[in-house]
Amino acid sequence: MLREAVARLRNGRWLVVVVALALLAGAIAIAGRIASGQAADNLRDTALAALPLAAGTLTGEIEKQRLVPLVLARDDAVRGALRRAGKMEEKALNDKLKAIAGDASASAIYVIDTAGIAISASNAGEPTSFVGIDYNFRHYFREAMTDGGASQYGLGTISGRPGLYLSSRVDDNGKPLGVAVLKVELDGVEANWRSSGFLVFVTDEHGVVLATSQPEWRFHALAPLSAEDAAAAHDQLQLADAGFEPLPIRRGAGDGLATIDSDGKPRQFVEVVQDLPGAVPGWRLWLLTPADAALSSAANTARLTTLLGLLLTGLLAYVLTRRRRARRLRQEALARMNAELESRVSTRTAELTRSNTALAGEIAERENAEAKVRRLRDDLAQAN
Repeated sequence: MLREAVARLRNGRWLVVVVALALLAGAIAIAGRIASGQAADNLRDTALAALPLAAGTLTGEIEKQRLVPLVLARDDAVRGALRRAGKMEEKALNDKLKAIAGDASASAIYVIDTAGIAISASNAGEPTSFVGIDYNFRHYFREAMTDGGASQYGLGTISGRPGLYLSSRVDDNGKPLGVAVLKVELDGVEANWRSSGFLVFVTDEHGVVLATSQPEWRFHALAPLSAEDAAAAHDQLQLADAGFEPLPIRRGAGDGLATIDSDGKPRQFVEVVQDLPGAVPGWRLWLLTPADAALSSAANTARLTTLLGLLLTGLLAYVLTRRRRARRLRQEALARMNAELESRVSTRTAELTRSNTALAGEIAERENAEAKVRRLRDDLAQAN
């Protein structure tokens, strides 16, 4: 029986230890998750604050460049060249376009007639000159001829370099003469994004990456494209060889976190996004800020703080329990001493009572004897 009781007591103690350790581990894990969530929220606030600046860098550049073809569409020299329709070399206009391109930091500026042939360009005379090239197939030409203006992101026919084409139709008393086009390669914008420490990129309406701080991501897609979307993206961008492979990004379940697999090493980022209606219809700007270090630091700090707090709480509880036990033991010892003292007093009192009773009896007997002696004496005296 005693052994069974001791075994049950030991098992109960081990159960308490196991439960306490489980609660400790759970509290530490919860504290880490809460701290990581708070750190992610702080990073998201930082990213949201940086988002307008990244967007403004792009939209500001586009708006600045967009003015150039609008102004050229109303320029008399451009109209005159288009009226001549390539009947003579437009050296003066070529020089003018070259100067404007330099001032505007544009990659190229050129003028296209109604047949789609470039009759003048800022790079005229260079090996990569656009003069004489047929751009009738380009959307920015066809849409500008129809709608008055257009924009298109794509690769250069001659240079093979990516850029944004901005076009404006040139009219003469309501009659279309041709189209003025400016190409901006957005290298400066992308360099600005890279220097910010964030990952920044722009996607079109199909989710295809265009301008980006990560050049290797260009013409990749946010997610696998359906055959229909891929065909539409090919047509819009006029890219024959693009496969639109998905980006190496995995997104969480609505927590705003994205994981990028790079060289087999997954890294976490906080992701925010903003529409860019002021740039090109359908464009969206994505900004990702590295999160691994901040999330790990916050979680580890919270876990350590929780562990120390729980250990201190446990130590305090242990000390208080020991004190209460010591006080209880002292009280029990004092109670035993009092009980023993009371028992001894009771015993001594009883002994004294018995002694007093016996003494009183002896005294009474003596007094009786003495009384008898006195009576005998009196009787003897009377007899004599």
